[in-house]
Amino acid sequence: MAVLPVIQPTQAVAQLEDFVRGVGTVIAVCALTQSCGNQRPANNAPRQQAPAAPRAQPNPTVMADQQALNYFGFPAGTADGLSGSKTRNAISTYQGYMGYPVTGALTDYERSTLISGYQRAMSGLAGQYPNVVAAEGQRGLLRGIQREAQGLPFDPSARPAAPPVVQAAAQGTTPTPQAAAPTMPTFASKPVDVSMTQFCSEINLLTRANGSPVTANSITDPQFALNEQFCFAREYAISRTQQLSAEIHGVSDADLQLQCEGLVGVMAAQVARLGETPAAELTAGAAEFVRTFGMPNDQLIATGEICLGLGYRIDDAAIAVASTTVLVGAGRGTYGEMFGHHLRKGFGTTANADAARDWYGHALGALDGGQEPAFLPTQSAERAAVMRNALDFTTAAGTALPGATDVSLQFPAMTAAN
Repeated sequence: MAVLPVIQPTQAVAQLEDFVRGVGTVIAVCALTQSCGNQRPANNAPRQQAPAAPRAQPNPTVMADQQALNYFGFPAGTADGLSGSKTRNAISTYQGYMGYPVTGALTDYERSTLISGYQRAMSGLAGQYPNVVAAEGQRGLLRGIQREAQGLPFDPSARPAAPPVVQAAAQGTTPTPQAAAPTMPTFASKPVDVSMTQFCSEINLLTRANGSPVTANSITDPQFALNEQFCFAREYAISRTQQLSAEIHGVSDADLQLQCEGLVGVMAAQVARLGETPAAELTAGAAEFVRTFGMPNDQLIATGEICLGLGYRIDDAAIAVASTTVLVGAGRGTYGEMFGHHLRKGFGTTANADAARDWYGHALGALDGGQEPAFLPTQSAERAAVMRNALDFTTAAGTALPGATDVSLQFPAMTAAN
């Protein structure tokens, strides 16, 4: 699907209808019937047998990868030496867990960590660190091995009981851990060209150095607290896409990516209003826009979810922003959280502090109104408390931060009571 520089309204409608039919119908029909790519001719005549393709030969390296992935709790399916979607999904989950760029393909370093960890586990490593396995499962051993390579104690219990909080924002290079002054983030006046994958890799490293994520009651740097929540939501979105795309038959990853890239052009007029239009107004406009297609809402939501995680997996902020627009237009206001993160950091849009706060509040208001959480549902209450307290952050003396807006005026439930 071609992405047009300027899309007229009639063209946009036609393109989005084609897009949703191309992806959304596949999701709704194929996932339920398990029939795509397996249809019989209309006259029920037997198929003509095509010449058998040469059978793929097992790859010993892939087989070793699969065995190790399965052992550490990243399901790769049968260790047959043949790489498929299950293997790629398992690799992506492993990469996300370890804080590596999520690509679905192992680098030499990533494979070395995985295989050496498996070999050491087979030699009795798990028995030496039962507390690690009890806390995180077998995969916790991998992080222990990585810690050893960094010159740190293997066992997480070797950390101090109350480690100093290390909070900093990723700036393209690994930051030096240091105590941060209590201040709300400042924002650039133009879009920043930063890799979201690299950004979250650095945030994940700092989270591990801290010993645990920031909680609602331990915030000293609200920017870092919000950075963590963005990266947690991003990782969940990637996993959700992997789950949904695994249920689609007859559509390749390349086809899905092409469709999702087309979504950027389709939603361009709506996305252009981001940062300039209040959240409630943009949501209403997006809802009116997507209603013109006459497509089932669940198809729009499934399409938006698939493209959102795909955008994060391939590090394409434009796809992520376009997908979020579809989701909020389809009535899933809790996804507006991602607009808050993107506007705060300038990922795929111009950074705008006030607009970011507006979208955070809009999403939290939707959650308070009974909408289901968009990300990490079992952790939703704590995540919401962290974001609320970061937005309404106060010093120990109870003085509001300079430049901070009183979000409780717009959203009464958004207080720092936690």
